Amino acid sequence: MDANQKRQQGKHLEAMLSKEIASQIPTNVTRKSFAHILEHAKTENGLFACKLNGARINARMVMRTVYNFDSGLCEATNVPVAELFCSSCDKKPATRKGEAIFNTELRTVSL
Repeated sequence: MDANQKRQQGKHLEAMLSKEIASQIPTNVTRKSFAHILEHAKTENGLFACKLNGARINARMVMRTVYNFDSGLCEATNVPVAELFCSSCDKKPATRKGEAIFNTELRTVSL
């Protein structure tokens, strides 16, 4: 791989990290926040933006404890779970590290 190809890959990775382009990295999000954003936002070039003013849709990632809904047993700890919110219209989620969530409340999407 030559220097130009490395530079191009670096630019592509930087664009994914800054969310200029969709990364397609699977991420756990809360079903509630995802449903809210589907109603509240529009998509532009594969990215979500506020329908009202075009503001960015942000994701707040918190390490959470996931419980099985049927058995009530802990499935995993320190699972990264994102909550989506509009940077203009919504308040930043106040979820804390380790807070419990049931597996049925999660959805896996590509952000």
